[in-house]
Amino acid sequence: MFHQRQLRAFVLTAELASFTRAAREIHLTQPALSYLIRKLEGELGVELFARNTRKVLLTEAGELFLGHARRILADMALALQDTQNVRQLAQGHLALAGLPSVASSLLPRTIAAFRKRHPGSP
Repeated sequence: MFHQRQLRAFVLTAELASFTRAAREIHLTQPALSYLIRKLEGELGVELFARNTRKVLLTEAGELFLGHARRILADMALALQDTQNVRQLAQGHLALAGLPSVASSLLPRTIAAFRKRHPGSP
């Protein structure tokens, strides 16, 4: 299965239309970037780029895969952000139950204190 690093390399190379510029952008050597893309192509069983000495062009398969790769990367970033938000108590659900006397006296102060400590929470 392909990895996030391969997808990032592919998307950046497609967007910049250059292995050299894409490698520089993600702090890799050009041969290392080429290796990542070749490995991705091997895993997919198709060539993603039509290469020549002057240009880097997407193949038909590359054009189709580019949109999917962008969405996968965006979904991965969102999944990581959501997980961090839950860990930092900026996102999540809390269910409370209590006697009416507790709910009317203690609960409002507790919720106010929580919101003060976690201002980004809903």
